[in-house]
Amino acid sequence: MRFFYISFLLTLNLQAAPLIGVHFGNNGSAPLNWNLVDSAPEFASSTNLIDETGAITGVNLSNSTTGTLAFFTVVAPNAATLPSHTTSLASLAGNTYDSAFSTGLLTSTFSGLTANAAYNVWVVGIRGGATALGQAITITGSGAPIALAQNAAANNYVVNGLLGSSANSFASYAIQVMSSATGTITIDTQAAGATTYTVSALAIQSVDAPELDGAQAVPPLLWTVALLLAGVSRRSRIKPQDILV
Repeated sequence: MRFFYISFLLTLNLQAAPLIGVHFGNNGSAPLNWNLVDSAPEFASSTNLIDETGAITGVNLSNSTTGTLAFFTVVAPNAATLPSHTTSLASLAGNTYDSAFSTGLLTSTFSGLTANAAYNVWVVGIRGGATALGQAITITGSGAPIALAQNAAANNYVVNGLLGSSANSFASYAIQVMSSATGTITIDTQAAGATTYTVSALAIQSVDAPELDGAQAVPPLLWTVALLLAGVSRRSRIKPQDILV
C-alpha cells in the first residue's frame, strides 16, 4: 500500500515591533532614534513618532499638565540604576517637571495605536539634585487601570514600579497594556510624597500576534488527514517524526 506523508514544519514566534521611545529633558539629546521633547509645542503634541529603526510611525503623543511645564537636566544620574538596552540609554539624563512644585498632574496619551491590542509600556522616572523621587502612576487602556508607585533617592532611575539596574535589560521592565477601543493608552503621573512629578521617558511597543514562519496555518481537514495517516496500520512504517505539526 502506498501512503502519502504530510509534513508540516511550523515555527511559532511571538515577535514585538520596534520600540517607540520619548525622552523629556533639556539635556540636548535622546537615545538613538528616540524622540526628544524639550519644548512646549512638542510637549503638547508630537505626531508621527519615529521608532528605534528610525522609521516614521502613525503613533502620536500628547501631554498636558495641571502644573507649570518645565524641563531639567540631571547632572549626575546613577548609571548603576539605568537598565541595559540594545542602544545606549545614557542620554536619558533629563526630565519634565512642575516648576511650581504644586503636586501637579502630568497626563500623557499615546494615540494612533491599534485598537484593543497589546502593547509593552515603560515609564521612566528620575529626580536630580538632592530631593527624592516620589510619584504615583496610572496607566489606562482597556480593562482595569494599572497603578504603579515610583520612589527612589535622588539621581536614581525607576522604571515602571521598580528601581532600575544596569544588570537588567530595559525590556525586562515592560508592563503589558491593552489599548482602548479608540487606539489610545493614557499615562497619568502625579507627585506622591514629593512636590512634583519627574518623568524622564515614556516608551511603547506593539506586541504582534503570533507568526508562523515558513508555513501557512494548517487547515482542520489536513489535521484530520495527518492523524488518520498516523494510525492507518501498525504494519506501516510511518513514524511520529514523519508528521510534524
